[in-house]
Amino acid sequence: MAFERFAAFDGRGKSPQDYPEYNERKALAFYARPMSGGEVGCYMSHLLCAKAIKESGLDHAIVLEDDMTINEKSKVIIEALVKKLDKEDPDWEVVNIGRHAHKLSTTLATINGIDVQRAHYFPVTTTGLVWSKKGAAAFWDTHQEIYAPVDHFFRYFFSARGTGYSLNPPLVQTSGAESDIDDEGDATSNARDRLRRTPLYLWREFRRQSTNYWNAWRHLKRHRPPQ
Repeated sequence: MAFERFAAFDGRGKSPQDYPEYNERKALAFYARPMSGGEVGCYMSHLLCAKAIKESGLDHAIVLEDDMTINEKSKVIIEALVKKLDKEDPDWEVVNIGRHAHKLSTTLATINGIDVQRAHYFPVTTTGLVWSKKGAAAFWDTHQEIYAPVDHFFRYFFSARGTGYSLNPPLVQTSGAESDIDDEGDATSNARDRLRRTPLYLWREFRRQSTNYWNAWRHLKRHRPPQ
């Protein structure tokens, strides 16, 4: 398959305040802690890929992080997947091919022994994503504000919209290569660990996850097969 390599946004050692899109007040309210420069950089990397898809004129595109391994049958499966989704659900926006929805999902079809799931509770990972043009444009339209790591934002965004899918088993896996996103020193890690034990953090985390579950249940109820 023809591909283009995008240089990732390197946020290591940078303050998230260096990014005009970053909204720390909203990050504290939504994600319960400030983001790191690496997390904002990772978000920007995926955001720029979405912009490229939107501007390319392509109807679909695959975004793969470079620390991954991929199923050798992926091309055939993804082509069949896209064809099936375009027919059965023209409003689909993204398929997570790096992790399946462990809960709150319904199966749309099975392709080559792989279940295509409506991922009502969208999986948290960005190793491999299949985008529709509509989905990439919808994500790009959020670029004015960044307030959560991109994988957690996707869970929130697509659980609310009900337009996300996943594959079980997944087509891609992480290769085991070390990530530099969180490589910001022991002091930063220790400060985050202390923050995660505070009542305010736990309350905001509960509130965010409750919203995700509620949205997922709404869509699950709509697509659950009749008994």
